[in-house]
Amino acid sequence: MTPAPADPPAPRRRLRAPTTLRSRLLLTTTALLVAVGLVIGVVTTLALHHELSRRVDQQLADAVQRSQVLGRGGPPGGGRGGDGVY
Repeated sequence: MTPAPADPPAPRRRLRAPTTLRSRLLLTTTALLVAVGLVIGVVTTLALHHELSRRVDQQLADAVQRSQVLGRGGPPGGGRGGDGVY
């Protein structure tokens, strides 16, 4: 007895690519808009993080300087200035 011939494999189902020009243009435009939106979001987030970190660092440095001045009993040079303001 001879073995029965194997059935050909069933065709695999693939996602169908857009076939019309309108579909391809719509898909490409949407993908580009998503990519541009992501880039803008990342750049904005990084710039804002950098600016806010810089501000906090500056405020911290100013606070340290003020605390050192007050810890010595007044402004550098001793006593009140000519205008009576520290």
